[in-house]
Amino acid sequence: MRPQSNLEIASARTRVPSHLLHELRNPLNQIIGYAEMLLEGSEGERRDRFVSDLEN
Repeated sequence: MRPQSNLEIASARTRVPSHLLHELRNPLNQIIGYAEMLLEGSEGERRDRFVSDLEN
C-alpha cells in the first residue's frame, strides 16, 4: 500500500461529506414533498397512495 498524498486526503475529505449530503438529501426531499401534498389536502385514492408510500 502506498502512502496517500496530502492532496488525495484533502480531496477525499471534501468528496465524502458532499456524497453523504447528496445521499441524505434525496430521500428527505421526497418525504417532505409527500408530507406537503398531504397537508395541502389530497384526498381519495391519491392520498391513500401517498400514505402507503410513506409507511413503506
